[in-house]
Amino acid sequence: MIIESLKPKSPIPDVTVYQFLFKDNHRLVDRNKPCYIDAEDSTKFISFADFENLILRFAAGLKFNFPDFALGDVVAMYSPSDIYFSAVAHGSVVAGGAFAAIDHSCNSELAADCLQTVKAKIIVAHAETLTRAKEAAQFVGIPVKNIFVLGEEDIDGTLSIHNAMWNHHHLATPVKLTKEQISTIPCYFYYTSGTTGKKKAVATTQSNMISWLSSMPEWYPTETLFLSHTEPHHGSALIFAMHLHIMHNYTTYILTKFTFESLQPWMAAVISKEESIVSQYDISSVRFAHCSGSPVSHVGTLSPNFCCKLINDEGNEVGYDEVGELCIKEPTQKLGYYNNTKANGESFDEDGYFHTGDLFQVNEKGIFTHIDRINDVIKYKYNKIAPQEIEDVLMTHPLVVGAAVVGALSEEEGVYLIRAFVVLKKSDQDIEQSKQEIIDITKAQLSDLKQLRGGLYVLDDLPRNNTGKINRRALRQYNVDNLR
Repeated sequence: MIIESLKPKSPIPDVTVYQFLFKDNHRLVDRNKPCYIDAEDSTKFISFADFENLILRFAAGLKFNFPDFALGDVVAMYSPSDIYFSAVAHGSVVAGGAFAAIDHSCNSELAADCLQTVKAKIIVAHAETLTRAKEAAQFVGIPVKNIFVLGEEDIDGTLSIHNAMWNHHHLATPVKLTKEQISTIPCYFYYTSGTTGKKKAVATTQSNMISWLSSMPEWYPTETLFLSHTEPHHGSALIFAMHLHIMHNYTTYILTKFTFESLQPWMAAVISKEESIVSQYDISSVRFAHCSGSPVSHVGTLSPNFCCKLINDEGNEVGYDEVGELCIKEPTQKLGYYNNTKANGESFDEDGYFHTGDLFQVNEKGIFTHIDRINDVIKYKYNKIAPQEIEDVLMTHPLVVGAAVVGALSEEEGVYLIRAFVVLKKSDQDIEQSKQEIIDITKAQLSDLKQLRGGLYVLDDLPRNNTGKINRRALRQYNVDNLR
């Protein structure tokens, strides 16, 4: 069955993102309030008026420095978070180009691959990535003169973004696009984590972005303050900190450096169970947290304008309260993975539904529950076991701050057994005692099929990829003979 959103459809205007955010936006009532503030130095900030000015000046600077800058040319940002990051992104699009954010932790070879995928023309680097940016540029043939560095100071002959793009007072006239161009020409690229192989570039149009923004509610009043700790190359940062917060006139604090206290979802358990951390901070003012990078079970209802279906292993649609792969479709044209026909053919069906690879179920009220990733499901004696359900039970133990469950092949039985890895908070309690308590919990709360026949092991940390997701492949390859 096709599942439609229960919420009223939202109109999707055929305008550019700039027009939508800065000209037709009735929510943008106070342009003098801070738009972005450096979370580690609140004296560094830019107002909404400053932000729009920076966007138009950057676009003008692009056109001045590169008279041949054409529709669809790509500006790649290779930098950690910064209060000026978003201005570069929007400025590139206003000039008629597209923007790609590369993980600043990538080595030069991986960065070169990302640059090559989207055929980047210009690189904006950071002081800490400049050397790698030059190496990556050389790999793919980008001239050194097309590399700039974030900040006000030139570095080793590389012009700063301030001196090259912002050291003037000219404001660009945003490039005008037709309705077709708004919905078919990429304006943003963000990359997949590369967990299953080479990183792929997800192409997003201005129409896609406006569709997403139009489907999101106004959660809180404009005086709400937001903290953005997510790395800027993540798709969630692109949507929330760089667009949604602008639309709602929210002030956003940008955490420029990643530290333990810069919370990712999987770390919430650590903080909640570490009294030494919790006692240092008063978080009574926190009202809302966006969760991504780690699974949560109940994820709410379908957003306006979207529809979806759940399918079983045979590709047939399933009904309420049945588990199936989530296949979702948005109202605007989807470009998918850029210049990757093979990946698009594997991910999109003939009706335009994107096959997410995630197992869900939905009840008659339209509330969706995430079960697990299809590739993570453990097949045990003709039964399919979702690791997340077991991990949720493991996390109920007061000392467990991290848990991961994988299938471990038993050569004796010829089947995959359920094996669990946990991270424990610091405690005086004996590890073996803790393990026994955890096993007792699983025996009490889980069926016989879901018991830890592959063992329970304690690690100092769980292996994760650069988006914070657990690297289950690495866990499956662990030599448990050397573990506790």
